[in-house]
Amino acid sequence: ILLDRFRAYKANGLVGIKPYARSKKEFSPGGELKRQIQAGKILPKYSPVFNKYAADYPHHKPEGAEESFFWVNSLIDDKPTIALVHRVGMPQDGGCEICVLLGNV
Repeated sequence: ILLDRFRAYKANGLVGIKPYARSKKEFSPGGELKRQIQAGKILPKYSPVFNKYAADYPHHKPEGAEESFFWVNSLIDDKPTIALVHRVGMPQDGGCEICVLLGNV
């Protein structure tokens, strides 16, 4: 199941992440991440190219962007949970790097 979710995310981005039951309600991690990206104020202001990539992943990958994926064990709603974390780093003007972690994929 986890590998299928990872593959769906890699192929289709946030829209590829199927909702699942959490605390007896349907939860959409893709929808939640999309809302958080859209509500953010810092990325659109300082790195609109990176913000667009985060929102439209896997499309519009900026030049020099590097990504990695890893699994994290944590507790969510007092239940053991495995989350996929997507790390994206990208060089920025002035030599600094933008790095964002997208989790619970």
